[in-house]
Amino acid sequence: MLQRIAKEIVGVVSSGISHIDRNLTSLLKTSERFYNGTSVMKSISAKGSALEKMLVSDICFDPNNHCEH
Repeated sequence: MLQRIAKEIVGVVSSGISHIDRNLTSLLKTSERFYNGTSVMKSISAKGSALEKMLVSDICFDPNNHCEH
């Protein structure tokens, strides 16, 4: 009887641990995707900003345009 109860307890604990492990793995994958997405967005933003500066400086150095910075 006691052995059966012990097996039940081990089964429940083992099942709980595996459930927690799956949730943590899922959470880590989600946060990794979020981090990668954020990095991509920052990269796109930085490239867009650099391109904008380049265009503005090209326009401003054009003798036909008078730019005020």
